[in-house]
Amino acid sequence: MNRQTFFYELRKGLSGIPSSDVEKTIDYYNEIIDDRIEEGLSESEAVATIGPVDQIVPQILADVPLPQLVRERLSRKRKLSGWEIALLILGFPLWFPLLLTAGILCLTFYILLWVPIITLYAVVISFFVSGIASVVFSVISFVTGDRTQGLLWLGSGLLLIGLAIPLLLIANKLTVLVARLLKKALHGLKTRLTRRRNPS
Repeated sequence: MNRQTFFYELRKGLSGIPSSDVEKTIDYYNEIIDDRIEEGLSESEAVATIGPVDQIVPQILADVPLPQLVRERLSRKRKLSGWEIALLILGFPLWFPLLLTAGILCLTFYILLWVPIITLYAVVISFFVSGIASVVFSVISFVTGDRTQGLLWLGSGLLLIGLAIPLLLIANKLTVLVARLLKKALHGLKTRLTRRRNPS
């Protein structure tokens, strides 16, 4: 792939982000290609070292804030006519509650994803604290001469700490899983916002 084709594909992939950001990206990769050519590579070899466009575009999109993409998308829409504005105003009692409900549902879904994980971390902390307290009470019982009570405290403390460790590992795995899921969802939303209606 030559430089011209690479930049054409890159511009097409970044069509939904602000043009100033696209130009900065083009300039950045243009400098990289020039540097590689000065090092003795051909133009196509220099472009190949950068990597495929379909891997570069998601990395760039991940760094662009979502509100910026939404603003760019809305700014590219055509101007509304008078009857469309009137229809929006008259339909406000219908579309605004629906939009608000959709936003609340998204927020609820987000919270519901994290509530079980937060609860699991709370259980882990309570198990650790209770386990340590039980071990401390066992030491006190041994010192005061009550060995039976000390063994009971020690056994329950070790059991609680033993349960907390695998629960902590599960909570960590779930946290990573949910974070990846949300990252993919955000990337999908950004991709939809930057997709052209009529790709060339």
